[in-house]
Amino acid sequence: MSTALTQAVKKPNIFRRAGRSLIEYTKHVANDYKTVVIETVQDIPKHPIRSTIFTSTLGAIIAAVCTNPTEFQMWNRIAEWRIEMGLVPNSIHNTAADSALIERTELKNTNRYDYWNCLLFSLVTRRTYDRKVQLFAAQDSNLKDWPWDRFLNNLVDIGAFNRFWLLEKQFVDYDIKKEEFPEEEKP
Repeated sequence: MSTALTQAVKKPNIFRRAGRSLIEYTKHVANDYKTVVIETVQDIPKHPIRSTIFTSTLGAIIAAVCTNPTEFQMWNRIAEWRIEMGLVPNSIHNTAADSALIERTELKNTNRYDYWNCLLFSLVTRRTYDRKVQLFAAQDSNLKDWPWDRFLNNLVDIGAFNRFWLLEKQFVDYDIKKEEFPEEEKP
């Protein structure tokens, strides 16, 4: 009985061993990254152009990741635009802005949109059917287009750097009805 007790004391349990291994691994990885950063800083005077390109690219990637808009931000921005449009008389609403709000609201209400977080940017796509629909046409892969065709043809918006670009573009002149101001013909 005393040998079993001494063996249990000598050999730590699996959680302690895993914890120690994880700590050692983290220390090794941190040391490796520290070495890379030190060597990179030391190489800056030797290769200034390459260092500038590398650091600006790294900075742009970090900025893109930190400012990638979320689905919640998208719906908040749409709600803000809806309030802005409510303050403008209907007679001067931009039809592109109206249709953008209507389309996105219908997609939300019918559960036919997908939000994709791609780390550097976000994509919003529309679906032909609701996710819960069990129609044959919605389920059979033989009746669907190729995945990239479906994706490109149903792209609704692209989000990056804290804004959704296509939505913002449609709301540039939301209070100007373009049909009232026909462009002059150029000779």
